[in-house]
Amino acid sequence: MIRKTPTWNLFRLSLFGLWLFATVLFGCSNGTETSKNSKTPNSQTQTDDKESTVIITTENFVPAETSVQMVKNMTIGWNLGNTLDATNGSGLSSETSWGQPTTTKAMLAGVRKAGFKTIRIPVSWANHTSGEDYKIDSAWMNRVKTIVDWALDEGFCVILNDHHDNYAESKLNKGYALSKKSDVQKKSKAFLSSVWKQIATTFADYDNRLVFELLNEPRDISGEVGGNEWWTNDKSLLNVITDYEQVCLDQIRSVSGNENRFVMVTGYAASSDTGIISLYTMPTDTTTDRLILSVHAYSPYSFAMESPGEKTFTSAHKSSLNSFFAWLNTNYIKKGIGVVIGETGATNKNNLSDRIEWANTFFGGAYKYSIPAVLWDNGVWQVTGTKYDEHYGYYNRRSQTWYFPSLIEAMMKAVYGDSISIDNNTDDNSTTTTDNTETPDDNNGTSTDNPVDTPKEDLVILENKSYTTKGYSNFALDSAVDLTGYKYLKTEVQLITAEDADKKQILIQFFNSSWKSIGDAKTISVSKTIYTEILTPEEGPRDLMHIQPVVQETTNWSALDNIQLKIKKITATNTNQ
Repeated sequence: MIRKTPTWNLFRLSLFGLWLFATVLFGCSNGTETSKNSKTPNSQTQTDDKESTVIITTENFVPAETSVQMVKNMTIGWNLGNTLDATNGSGLSSETSWGQPTTTKAMLAGVRKAGFKTIRIPVSWANHTSGEDYKIDSAWMNRVKTIVDWALDEGFCVILNDHHDNYAESKLNKGYALSKKSDVQKKSKAFLSSVWKQIATTFADYDNRLVFELLNEPRDISGEVGGNEWWTNDKSLLNVITDYEQVCLDQIRSVSGNENRFVMVTGYAASSDTGIISLYTMPTDTTTDRLILSVHAYSPYSFAMESPGEKTFTSAHKSSLNSFFAWLNTNYIKKGIGVVIGETGATNKNNLSDRIEWANTFFGGAYKYSIPAVLWDNGVWQVTGTKYDEHYGYYNRRSQTWYFPSLIEAMMKAVYGDSISIDNNTDDNSTTTTDNTETPDDNNGTSTDNPVDTPKEDLVILENKSYTTKGYSNFALDSAVDLTGYKYLKTEVQLITAEDADKKQILIQFFNSSWKSIGDAKTISVSKTIYTEILTPEEGPRDLMHIQPVVQETTNWSALDNIQLKIKKITATNTNQ
């Protein structure tokens, strides 16, 4: 379990001035209460060859008594995205159903080592509940608890939320929907009340480094109620959010041990639109100064999210960000309400230098007002063509290395100063060094960080596997094979038999686990072997990739049944030819 800080003695209180100068910037509060369970979290140090060093630790900090103090402790964060929030399936396997590997303590240690002080753990609960009382499956709750424990052991502040349980009004089964209908609201409140009561009970003994976030981007899914999913000026819809949050908050406060827990609340879609934020009213809390405003800011939108949008980070972009942070400071922080930017990022447009400028401005601007920004990481980083949307991958969880070390370093320097550098070595005992290696991307000639040394030799990872398809076939790559640093998989596929093959044009195409094409379709005929290159599947589990033969019928393409294929060889390579 997790240690709660004992009552502070006079000696520790005398460190208050030092805390204001540096300590609170790098550490997270442990709270003031005692605990039934005790464990000392790890301390970690990051150094480089310069005179000054940054000490990153959770020891010896003045406990936070207000939301503004608490967010100062949180400093800078990272999201464990597309993992426990994934909604494919209802069992423990859902953790990897959106393409990310199973979470390990080593993964979290790698994030912590880079300098991140907060980890947001998005969790979707609805698919793991049963019965009219929405009882959470014990195995799922235990899995969430294990990851929270690992994170706290590593010295993180932890944000735990309810993520993808927001549904369209017409499709609500389990979860909640933003609606003006009383029956839908009643059902939604029953779900939220039960889930948050169970979460609060499970984590009742945890100290205040664990923060609850009630809702994630609550909105009118598909625009069924107000006509627009991501924007509204309908105050009545925002009032529904406040009502839902009030139910959640009341349940949390009713569980002993959670009376003083910090809780994050948010307005419509967690929007960074100041007009929408201004319409939002926080729920009423029985404890003073424990509510934190959560905002998501993929800003400026044209640069950070829109595809294709803008690739260049301009002075106008910089000005808009600085104005936004100043607005949050005036309207919330100066009024005693802490603010967390729970999600942010700049999608990869093969524009590394501009993203570094964005990171300097965004994280530096947020830090100026003690607003922790939490980087969204969904594991997707490789760009195909000019499709730039949702490429928010930064951390290779399999190898515990960073895809863009210089970008992460820019974020850290914006917060900690020039005395920090990013260690891209997976050896936890190594001295931290700066990895500024940048190599051309073979796809387009632009620069991107290369997190590891390029392998000198191609690596054969699959040979002579035969498949009889009915629509499509799954194929697996050995999970023990390390594909880090390889950009392509060179495939050799042979068509063995196919009904009426001489009368049809048959094509073969590869897809990742999300049915996203990862290679061009190639025409094939019986006994013919085709050669094609596909992207290394960082976006999906390697044990669930797809190969599909299709045939043209008039103007449409349809899947073929009863066709035999052989994958003669798949070779990992860095040569796309």
